[in-house]
Amino acid sequence: MNKLFFEYWQLPREGKLLLDLAVRKTPEQLPEDLDWAYFDALLKQHRIQPLLLRALRSLEPGKYPELDRYRAMQGKLTRDSLTRLQTLAAVNAAFSDSGIRLLSMKGPLLSVELYGDPSMRSSRDLDLMVDQGDLKRAGAILEGMGFVRKENPYAATPLRYKFFEKIEHEKHEVYHKGELCLEMHWQSDYQTEQSFDALWAGREERQLLGRSIAVMGPADRFPALIIHAAEHGFLRQRWLLDLYELQKKPYFSWEQVHDAMHSQGVGEILLETMLVMYRLDLPGLPDVCCDRFRLTRTDRGVALETVPELAEEARRAAQLCEAVYPLLLREVRPTEPEWKAYDRCLPTSMYGKTLLQQLLLVLGPTKYEFELIDLPDWLFWLYFLIRPFNWLRRKLFGGKE
Repeated sequence: MNKLFFEYWQLPREGKLLLDLAVRKTPEQLPEDLDWAYFDALLKQHRIQPLLLRALRSLEPGKYPELDRYRAMQGKLTRDSLTRLQTLAAVNAAFSDSGIRLLSMKGPLLSVELYGDPSMRSSRDLDLMVDQGDLKRAGAILEGMGFVRKENPYAATPLRYKFFEKIEHEKHEVYHKGELCLEMHWQSDYQTEQSFDALWAGREERQLLGRSIAVMGPADRFPALIIHAAEHGFLRQRWLLDLYELQKKPYFSWEQVHDAMHSQGVGEILLETMLVMYRLDLPGLPDVCCDRFRLTRTDRGVALETVPELAEEARRAAQLCEAVYPLLLREVRPTEPEWKAYDRCLPTSMYGKTLLQQLLLVLGPTKYEFELIDLPDWLFWLYFLIRPFNWLRRKLFGGKE
């Protein structure tokens, strides 16, 4: 067996307290010199207010006065949760009545599955998926319900849209209604070559306000959650805590999920996720032992043993784990260099990109070029010439890359 050892990560006290409360590990006492402004910033960035409130339910009011002020959040979080749930039910009913197949991704139904409560996952959006052939009808229904479609800079001309479909792995349209954002996907960021029909065939049915609603089946849902968290560098600890709750379920198996992800060429993402969770030393995580790998906890850290065929996969997982550490438990989003250092370690196979797609991503135009100048399709080739000069301009005078 190939063996690697990883020490537990040392976290700032504020970050450690936030994670402890999120997993119901109540401290005996709070540090006197805790930086509450930093704690507030962490809470807002990682959107785990409901998990904090869940922990406070078991604490006697007044025991920790510094934490009592967060109890006032409960009303707004409950109202927001009910709004998302009612909107999801209304959209599901409208699509079903129009013969449009709809898959719910994450959102309130995932919150019910993991926590038994639709309000436990704080979110500003709803992620749904439909067949690409139903996009126009679905969009018309949403607009009839008061949603406003956000313009896609890639969709201004037919050629730009074809280019967008070539380079973008997670395809969706965005709709807004007040503070609520709805993302209408027609392709998942996991198994990008898989058709909607295949996802639909493996679906599970749930009940929502008296009607049936479909979600992705476990074979697709579990890897999709893991890849979504990892590809975004676990920027929201909520995503990692979702996986922490998921691994407790009797129907979840690390080995089965690894088999599925390994077959797709992204097994290192699964191992990275496990290492991140275990190196944070979350309570109650069991040792994991299967035919291909073994993860064992010790007093100092975590040992990962793999069969020789997975040695390279484990090495890449270790590299990803080290690259993602600077991104974890930040009170603000990482800088562009910090993010790119991690992004370069991600396997291109998780997006299903070909060599051509990689070249288009590096050399082809971005939304910044489309926003800079509006060219007709017959002059589209000029965007490739504009790209390097616009990139240099943004680097010298400001702006995102």
